[in-house]
Amino acid sequence: VPRYGTWDDLLDGLERLAQVHGRDFRAEPDRRANDFLSYVDDIATALNAAGEGDRYLNYLRTQFAPRDGEVDELHQLLVSLPFRGLMTTNYDPSFSAALAQASAGSFDHVRNLAGDPPGSVDDWLRSLAEGHPPPRLILHCHGYYLHPESIVLGARDYRRLYGELPPGDTDPETGFGPIRTRATRPFQILQ
Repeated sequence: VPRYGTWDDLLDGLERLAQVHGRDFRAEPDRRANDFLSYVDDIATALNAAGEGDRYLNYLRTQFAPRDGEVDELHQLLVSLPFRGLMTTNYDPSFSAALAQASAGSFDHVRNLAGDPPGSVDDWLRSLAEGHPPPRLILHCHGYYLHPESIVLGARDYRRLYGELPPGDTDPETGFGPIRTRATRPFQILQ
């Protein structure tokens, strides 16, 4: 089981939250399986309609907060490589914790494409190009747990970051079918 659970685990928790605290939310297994992104939007809408939007954000924050043993051998091996910058769609702090353990001194390694001011993304880009050893930075493309409002999880979140989603059926395994056609969009945004 992944350290932060599976997508199904995350959806189970969000559904329970919306059923208890949301307005007029009913679990719909078919929609959950076939329209994952809009289903997540419905969960957030039900909670916001009941004045419980902060519960949604707090749930995301706690689900992706640091965990005991969050830095494992794989993270240590990855940050031991001579990269100048790392880009991830993960929301959790595992890479930044591993990088902090491997680095001398204290430094904020995290940049957030979905929530930071544009200058922080510029910092990340400059760290890739400068000739001297820069601080190695991690760009979280789909948000970071400390700023749960930046987390890209539902269709509205993807539209906020990437623009209108292309039409098409979602992959029943992942719920992300149409997004795959936009896989290069983060790189276009960074240019």
